[in-house]
Amino acid sequence: MSVLRNRRILLLVAAAVAAAVFVGAIVAVTALGNGSSKTETTTTTTAGAAKPQSTTAQLAGIPQRGLTLGWATAPATLVEFADPQCPYCAEWSNDAFAAVVQKFVRTGRVKLEFRGLHFIGPDSEKALRAAIAAGQQGKLWNFVHALYAEQGAENSGWVTDALLRKTAESIPGLDADKLLVDMNSAQVTNQIRANNQLATQYGVGGTPTFVLVRPPQQPTSVQGTSLDAASFTAALSAALGS
Repeated sequence: MSVLRNRRILLLVAAAVAAAVFVGAIVAVTALGNGSSKTETTTTTTAGAAKPQSTTAQLAGIPQRGLTLGWATAPATLVEFADPQCPYCAEWSNDAFAAVVQKFVRTGRVKLEFRGLHFIGPDSEKALRAAIAAGQQGKLWNFVHALYAEQGAENSGWVTDALLRKTAESIPGLDADKLLVDMNSAQVTNQIRANNQLATQYGVGGTPTFVLVRPPQQPTSVQGTSLDAASFTAALSAALGS
């Protein structure tokens, strides 16, 4: 099946989901249609995402637990489906992420949940394993955003053990030796499987895709006219009804 290659056209992926905790159809939207899909890859170079130091400052004082950034009492969860090799995921992290954290996460309105995928290939999976392992130490979001800054050409072998170690060592409080062991654990494999299953439920066809979950309401898509902070925060405010 051919893939639409005009990356400025919004890609809408609709899925009817029979999840026990939700009733009705869920519309999962890949923001701008700019992410990579199972049938399309694009060579990319470094995306210039936020440096580890600035991300550490952005997240200071905000709890992290596994995949989640924010307070457990937040009434809404913004689920991000992302591939560590996706340049548009890096673009979002470099621009909109800080504004989302400041306006919605730090204020307790929303918590973020990272559901990593490996649509693009082997380097995606290796990077994702390391990110989930970082999450076991409460540092997933720091690690993911530091890794975006190191993005190389897709599936060129850029995700090396040396790079993962360097990235982990740049993050205060993250044990690089433990991360490199844990990333190959059954627990990490099971988490990747769970992410894939949730992506299938939501009909995710590319990255980044954002879904707002507010039980008992049905999950809703979050989309902006671009991945910049102003557009995305406006879209999230609209989805929250505020």
